[in-house]
Amino acid sequence: MDGNMVPIIIVPVIFFSFVWVVRIISDNSLRRKIIDKGLAGENIKHLANVGYTSQPLSSIKWGMALVGIGLAFMIPEVFGRIQDETMVGLMFIFAGLAFLVYYFIAKSRIEKGEEEG
Repeated sequence: MDGNMVPIIIVPVIFFSFVWVVRIISDNSLRRKIIDKGLAGENIKHLANVGYTSQPLSSIKWGMALVGIGLAFMIPEVFGRIQDETMVGLMFIFAGLAFLVYYFIAKSRIEKGEEEG
């Protein structure tokens, strides 16, 4: 990519990301104020995620996938130069292995009765 094109792409991406985050925060704040005043029905309460519960199995799943992808990035540092195609393949392999391990962890927890949520 030409060096002159980088600012043309990066600046709008940063700007629209900032606008998106501000919009999400303000929408959520508005919903919470409506709920606190008692003007909301059940539909808006559901949208605002009142009573949110953590989901440990979901956290385990994504944590393991990200660790697998991180390992794929570290392998070229250990073994020297690896081609880009091999790097992408390693990312898919390690992420896939992480999801397989997660499947067996989740299956054993569900069988024990420790269901998510």
